[in-house]
Amino acid sequence: MEVEFSELFSLLKTISNQTIVSTYIWITKSKIFNSPDGVFLIVKSLLDFSFLRPNFEFMYSNLASFILKKCSESETLGILYKVFHECEPGFGSSTTIKVLFLVHCFDFVKISYDELINHFFLDNPDCLYASEQYFHMFTLISEFFYKRNRKLFETIYEQFKQTYPQHIPVFELIMKNNFALYNKFKNSGNSIENIIQRDDESLFSRIEGTYIQFSPFSPDICIYERPTIADYAAFCGSTKCIKCYLDKNKKKSRELLRNPSLCYYAIAGGQIDLFNRFEKLGFSTEGSIHVAVMFHQNHFVYENIDRFGGWNSDSERFGSILQSAIMGRNYELIMKCIENNIDLNHIDRTFNSPLIRAIEKKDNISFDLLLTHNQLDLNLRNACGLTPLCYAVSKNYIYAVEKLTQVSHVDVNGSDNDGLTPLHYAASYGYDELLRLLLQREDLEVNTFDEDNQTPIMSAYDMKEFDCLEILASDCRVDLSICDSEGDSIFHKISMSDNINVVKSLLSRKNINLDQKNNNGVFFY
Repeated sequence: MEVEFSELFSLLKTISNQTIVSTYIWITKSKIFNSPDGVFLIVKSLLDFSFLRPNFEFMYSNLASFILKKCSESETLGILYKVFHECEPGFGSSTTIKVLFLVHCFDFVKISYDELINHFFLDNPDCLYASEQYFHMFTLISEFFYKRNRKLFETIYEQFKQTYPQHIPVFELIMKNNFALYNKFKNSGNSIENIIQRDDESLFSRIEGTYIQFSPFSPDICIYERPTIADYAAFCGSTKCIKCYLDKNKKKSRELLRNPSLCYYAIAGGQIDLFNRFEKLGFSTEGSIHVAVMFHQNHFVYENIDRFGGWNSDSERFGSILQSAIMGRNYELIMKCIENNIDLNHIDRTFNSPLIRAIEKKDNISFDLLLTHNQLDLNLRNACGLTPLCYAVSKNYIYAVEKLTQVSHVDVNGSDNDGLTPLHYAASYGYDELLRLLLQREDLEVNTFDEDNQTPIMSAYDMKEFDCLEILASDCRVDLSICDSEGDSIFHKISMSDNINVVKSLLSRKNINLDQKNNNGVFFY
């Protein structure tokens, strides 16, 4: 399906009011759409392009809603929940666009916000304060939430005050006067985003120089550091705003020229003429070809790749061209890199390989494209000593673990800098499905100690992952008599637990020594 994905991305890159219907028809006839998890993959791709082209988010979410209408309400809720939790904003950006995309999908598919509140807030209380994306969603549906369930609204809001105090001043402005200010901002066209998009230099001159902070109205694009208002102007191709910015900062010209940020955002937004202008002015363009790769500006890449160092070009900020293509899910250019015999084992400045990047993105297509090549080192470690398998287990990336464990020369016992093996990670994180996959390998060493002198089964006990402990206890290769540095075996440890099922599971093993003592001469019973 790699070729189909490339075609899909070509359609999404050029989507407009004139092409949205033909794009929808193509999608519904594609193998991608009709594959298992096909609707999720399509909606995920639409969200990815919303990150790349935030000005078109409304169109992408509209198309997503047409796709989702082919699903039942429960299926739609499941897909949107999965998208919300598994799809990370590109390039370190905030989650505003993701939340807007999700809320617009609810609006277009006509699923009640009551279902949104139930599915995302009430059913998942442990996730609420772990990520800013929940606060952003809370903000966008705050008026409805406040009117529907004021008590719950105030309870959640009090906790958010403690968790994200930096966002509260903006939110309190929104709440004033019964959310009237929020609606005014939404409808007046005087938000920062609209000022820049209209290329209104008179208003821009009042706000220029500030960083883009969270608000429900701010743009959501970030390449390697927080964007300034001028960066977003470059992204939008707002030439009057850019001229205003450059005129005001003539005294800082040397400092400006050393910073490639404006070039990056111009390329990311497809503003090639503006990029050429910056280049003529002497702005640093280091890494610009990599940004073009990440943001699917393929035409620019093909035309300029040679003058930027060729396919082997390496950037201090972004690594290799291949790694940039993986970060941007640019499958066409991943295949092009492979065709040009790019080093598949290149280590970037953070000591991560292309395969580690694909695992980090949980991108099945990038992962498969790399895995098919013999020159790929499947045991190459990153800075933390994690092999690709170890990293995939730590990320609970089931697809990659399943594929890697089927390759005989993949080291299933490779430990990281702390002595943790894939089995340690699976056991201590409670990833029972991954644990079973690992245990299928006959060459798996199940009794390895980490630096804290803990075996995987001991790690499962320490983290109270008793399901994993039972799975390990049922494997005859696991030595239940091994002791830690205190002289305690797993029997001594479990004797302090009231989990009867685990005790039964341990006692069901044959040939166990019930009279084993620890260092203090104590029997486990």
